[in-house]
Amino acid sequence: MNNGRSLADSDAYLLSQMCQHMSAMPIEWDESAVQDRERIFEFLYPFNARTAEITDE
Repeated sequence: MNNGRSLADSDAYLLSQMCQHMSAMPIEWDESAVQDRERIFEFLYPFNARTAEITDE
């Protein structure tokens, strides 16, 4: 029984749960990835500071 939920609703719920758990996982960055991240931030910031900050999170 699906309690009135569609398969898509169930999939969305499971995906949201997985994302919550994954967001708590630490991310280890190698040096080239850190440099890429800095370049992306520096490129975006003059155009839209908030977008750069969100992207950097």
